[in-house]
Amino acid sequence: MHSEGIEFGGTVSFNDYKKLVFYTRRKSTIIMMACYFLVLFSIVTLTIPDMWVVSFILSLIATLVVFMLAVLFLYFRIRREYASNKLMKQEIRYVASKDGLDLTKGVSNARYEWGDLISAYEYKDLFRLQVSRFLAISLPKRFFENADDINEFRNLIRVSLPEKKVHLSKQQ
Repeated sequence: MHSEGIEFGGTVSFNDYKKLVFYTRRKSTIIMMACYFLVLFSIVTLTIPDMWVVSFILSLIATLVVFMLAVLFLYFRIRREYASNKLMKQEIRYVASKDGLDLTKGVSNARYEWGDLISAYEYKDLFRLQVSRFLAISLPKRFFENADDINEFRNLIRVSLPEKKVHLSKQQ
């Protein structure tokens, strides 16, 4: 941590962007697939009465096929979106301080005050700062110089955002 804040940055890779999208959609996809399975299981059970095991297996197979197709479709959509977004591929520099998060990309500057954020999440390899329902700032952990900067950033989020908005790992 520097006197003015934690400085870090880099370029978001396709892999970073893919992880962000999959992390963001994980919960809704699981819920959707569980609902799909239950509806399909109910329909198959009504169609083939007294064959619970067969109904379960057919429903499970169909749900897995739909899930795999959805993941494949999402992957190609992510790839196309990343390829077409030139701004996403530019290097971005950040300074995180008690006042907020400053972003610099080329000659452009932006500031997000901590109160502007809806929530903050930490995953194994990145932080996700949710600005709005459909807009998030992806901060891969590889952007930070060392583990101390990551811990300092984690602590800064904890003290700057209300507890109910913070979803970080317990690591210190």
